[in-house]
Amino acid sequence: MNTYQRIGTSGLLTTALCLAAAAPAARAVQIQRPRAASGRGLVTEPSQPTTPAQPALTEPEILDRIGRYLKLTRRQAGLLYSSARTVSRSGIPAAERETRLALEELAKHPDVEPETQSALQARHAVLRAEKDRLMRSAADVLCQVFTREQIALTWRLCSGNPPESSHIDPRLLDPRSQLPTRRRFRLLTEEVLSFGDGTVPVEFTGRLSGAASSEVLLEATRLQEFGERVDTDLPGRRTPARPFPQRVVEAPDPREFVPELTPLAERLYSSAEFPSFLRLWLSRGPGEPRRTIGAVRGQPMLRQYHLNLGPHEMRGIGSPLASLGGEWRPGGYLFGPGQGLELSNAGVTDHYGLDLTFSFGAWEEYQKLLDLKDRKRDGGLYLHQGAVTFYRLAAGGSPTPGRLMRLRLERDRDTRIVQCYLDGRRAFAFIDLDGEAVFDQKRATLFADDAQTQGKENGSGAALSLVIWGPKSADPEIKGPSNPPGEGSSSPLP
Repeated sequence: MNTYQRIGTSGLLTTALCLAAAAPAARAVQIQRPRAASGRGLVTEPSQPTTPAQPALTEPEILDRIGRYLKLTRRQAGLLYSSARTVSRSGIPAAERETRLALEELAKHPDVEPETQSALQARHAVLRAEKDRLMRSAADVLCQVFTREQIALTWRLCSGNPPESSHIDPRLLDPRSQLPTRRRFRLLTEEVLSFGDGTVPVEFTGRLSGAASSEVLLEATRLQEFGERVDTDLPGRRTPARPFPQRVVEAPDPREFVPELTPLAERLYSSAEFPSFLRLWLSRGPGEPRRTIGAVRGQPMLRQYHLNLGPHEMRGIGSPLASLGGEWRPGGYLFGPGQGLELSNAGVTDHYGLDLTFSFGAWEEYQKLLDLKDRKRDGGLYLHQGAVTFYRLAAGGSPTPGRLMRLRLERDRDTRIVQCYLDGRRAFAFIDLDGEAVFDQKRATLFADDAQTQGKENGSGAALSLVIWGPKSADPEIKGPSNPPGEGSSSPLP
């Protein structure tokens, strides 16, 4: 009878862990993966590289960085403390980890009796199932305590792609921090999957069109082994009907996002330091956030253009609109493809309401309505396949070709929520973590595509009016009517 037969399951855990500690350190193995052919493959969006010389974060530092990244408040820490203590006192996460490590160690020893290993596997299966149940409950608590912005930040963090504006400590994304990050990939062809340090051939069952392939992001959570088969025939197969930034704002019940928060819940609640961290955060964490600026509704009018009267701002304060080749007519500004309008100073950046009255011809592909990045990169507000779309972030509404439409776009600086209304009804809302709806240097372009897509996504139509509201600090001399408070309201037609 060997050593493994003489001890029970509990003793087996101890023995296996002792064997792991006594074993020599395993050499790091560099897997050489084939390179993709030039111009082919999936281009990864890797997390920020860490400097090898930087020491790894300690567990209290990791929890502190996560709390700062999520802007966790003292009140939220208090709400989470009870559930954290309950999970910690159960001992299940620690027991599951010990059992898993013991199984990994026993796998290195061929003389282990199958019955002994099976008993340990059965124990681990029971512990894993109980831990999964606990973590789903913990994720449910997070969904009810977190704000929609914090849920979106968690999703970005677990995707390995936190917003640049968060100024996150890059060591938090280091594998040594054991954060449950998933790498994201931009699909260029169906043949090669590119990791940050190499590429791996992947077999796909279908082909993607060139136009769609540039938009697809695959989160390779199921690619545990290189070369695993991935079945996909259309970009939408792995993308929900609404992009996550839109879902997180529009969902009526935040518990819809339990799957997205479960990885972070498992990382936090499995930490023995988590209850102590929350207790400390109760005394030193930030209080409830306060608004730094008034709501968008109620802000003064900064710009008003009646385009049937020409390019000039009606009160003579704002700069005139610049035509890109269209015609000023009594019925408004008529434009063909690419003949839009440029606004050199909208008077706002990240907190505004914009009201645009226009009509458009028939369309199927993308047709640009509003560009906020000086036409330097692909993005902004479009018409696409019978809906109003903020590129890659949200879509909704049912615009009708050839009919006059009133579109209103709002962005709130404090919540970072963007809302779009079409003819007084909300078309969509999304959270803007990357500032995609922020005016670049207060400039805007209407009905003309950006240079990145070679100006091909244009259409023809007519524009009748443009009105912009925002904080009067942008133009101190502004005095005028406030933004009407009703939903989807706007200035009257000229």
